[in-house]
Parts: sequence; C-alpha cells; structure tokens
Amino acid sequence: MDVTTKPQTDLLRSRLFRWVTCILTQAICSLLEDPMNKLILPVAIFVSVILTGKIAEHYGLEGSWKIGLLCLVAAAVQIAVTRFQRYQRQKAQL
Repeated sequence: MDVTTKPQTDLLRSRLFRWVTCILTQAICSLLEDPMNKLILPVAIFVSVILTGKIAEHYGLEGSWKIGLLCLVAAAVQIAVTRFQRYQRQKAQL
C-alpha cells in the first residue's frame, strides 16, 4: 500500500470535505442560475409594459393616465415575479 494514497482517501471520506464540497457545489449552481433569474424580472416588466401601452393606445388613454397605468402594471409585475421566485426558492430548499 502506498503511503501517499492513504491520507487522500481519508480526506475524501471525511465529513468536513463532503460538507465543503456540497457547499461549493450549491454555490456554483446558484451562480449559474442567478443570471437567468435576474433576467426574468426585467423581461417580464418590459413585455407587460409594452403590451399595456398598446392596449392603452387602443382605448385612447393619453398623458398621465397612460403613464400611471404603465407604472401600476410594472409594479404589479415586479411584485408577482418576486413572490413567484421567492416561492420557487423556498420550494427548492425543502
């Protein structure tokens, strides 16, 4: 038996090593998922505001009414997407 392989084997089997590996794996996975999660909110707001703007133009809304409606839609979409993402994170942690 080679002396150099025994300490490595013990290290790979240790609880601390497995715990650190698990934490690093979770950190890497979260880094890979974050860019997609960060893009969801701006895209959702952009699409919803564009659609709301087109609908407001169709019904003849102008000026402050149209801007107010667009702000309300953007706020509602931000709240909805944030709650959905928080729910998905909590569900994944269970």
